[in-house]
Amino acid sequence: MKPEQTAPIFDFSPEDDLGHLPLRYVPIQVRKEETDHSYTEAHRHNYFELFFFTKGGGTHLIDFIEYEIADYSTHLVRPGQVHQLKRVPEAYGAVVHFSKDTAIHLAAAYSLLQGARTPMFYHDAADFMAINTLLELLRSEQDTDQQRNDILVGYLSLLLLKGIATGSAATLQQETTARQIFTSFQQLAEAEYRNSRLPAWYAQQLHITEKKLNEACKEATGNTVSYYLKERIMLEAKRLLSHSSGTIKEIGYHLGFDDPAYFTRFFSKNAGQTAGDFRSGYK
Repeated sequence: MKPEQTAPIFDFSPEDDLGHLPLRYVPIQVRKEETDHSYTEAHRHNYFELFFFTKGGGTHLIDFIEYEIADYSTHLVRPGQVHQLKRVPEAYGAVVHFSKDTAIHLAAAYSLLQGARTPMFYHDAADFMAINTLLELLRSEQDTDQQRNDILVGYLSLLLLKGIATGSAATLQQETTARQIFTSFQQLAEAEYRNSRLPAWYAQQLHITEKKLNEACKEATGNTVSYYLKERIMLEAKRLLSHSSGTIKEIGYHLGFDDPAYFTRFFSKNAGQTAGDFRSGYK
């Protein structure tokens, strides 16, 4: 049984005030009080969020890493990630929410969501002016009486290309075989990391050799398959220790450790502190 979450999980509901729209544009406005900060409790979403900050200030905590909110920056928050926004009153921009189903239909732009190694992307003033133009077009289309979903998704695809591709100084190219292998592994690992930590098992499921899988993972991340799986387990362990009411023993069982003592040793070795100390320190 999965430990009960204490970090709220928000859904992308088609039954909200925007009806059937595949995405949602929300302005991030300047706060009126000088002492007032825009602050959210740590929480998750089952959808993507793409933040665009014209004016920065403050911090954005994403899966236990704190990032500075900079001028002309794009922030990507994936489904399931725990994040917390703390911006200064003067910071402003916009955020676009979109569902996993919408993301999958973005074709080439979807590979950017899957392959991004960092949630933060930085732009020069000219590139960000183009991003703001796209945001205004998306907002205008959302506010019309008869929204056209294909146009909204088209604007979103362009925002991803401008916000992530240009922000990471990348050019959109046809995916290499190694990148395709890694993307397939990444999707399989997300579903199965609690059940298997053996690189050979993943290679078998993907019908390739373990050596080829390791080479693809190293090209994409700089690390081995074993390291990737270990880090994924550690991330989920930290999420659950920080934002669930489950005991350490229950969390270990949920993550596939039959022996609670083995989970305790595994966490301590990789975190440099015990699970109990990590939970106490985060609280």
